Amino acid sequence: MKCPYCNQETRPGYINTGRNRMLFSTKDRWHTVVNPDDIVIRKQWHKTTPSFYCQNCNIIITKLNKDE
Repeated sequence: MKCPYCNQETRPGYINTGRNRMLFSTKDRWHTVVNPDDIVIRKQWHKTTPSFYCQNCNIIITKLNKDE
């Protein structure tokens, strides 16, 4: 996959989760209790999410799986 920012090739991989769900939040916090404005990346425990890493931009691109 090409990076949408710099158009360089990305490295495929996975985001791994442990005990708790993984989510995107507008606030930096230690817990994973879901607030209404959060975006849940992974609901289930001990799962992986396919992702792509751009070494040039130092970003990870992940498609959310809304079916989980």
